[in-house]
Amino acid sequence: MIVFVSPEVPGAIHWFGALLAVSVFVVAALGIAIGYEVAEVTFTEIPTFGSDSNGVRGFVRIIRDRRHDIILDELRKHWRERMRQLHYNLRLDVGIENEEARLMALFRHGIISEDEHHQMRDTLYRELAMRDTERPASTH
Repeated sequence: MIVFVSPEVPGAIHWFGALLAVSVFVVAALGIAIGYEVAEVTFTEIPTFGSDSNGVRGFVRIIRDRRHDIILDELRKHWRERMRQLHYNLRLDVGIENEEARLMALFRHGIISEDEHHQMRDTLYRELAMRDTERPASTH
């Protein structure tokens, strides 16, 4: 705090200088606080898989700045690649309805192309048809 001291000036001036310094400090602090309130940050929030030990689900937050779209596209690309690694192979053990729904979800999310979707469906029907013809006929 700056206090102006002069041997010739009475004590009232000392209080005026102190009051002036405190006032400048308060105005500066309010200006900074208001500046932080005005400078809001907007972001995109993407839920993460799983949760912490308290059962709270986490989020990835991407600040909306000039790099927002680049970062979001990169995250989508890596997510699609991972989903393709995990779910690309046909699963004949889950039933045709479930597998068709899974293939449609992979297609809708851009994990497999339309051609891949049709090829995988054709393979699914062919594999299930072969499996059904290999079963021994039931005797009633």
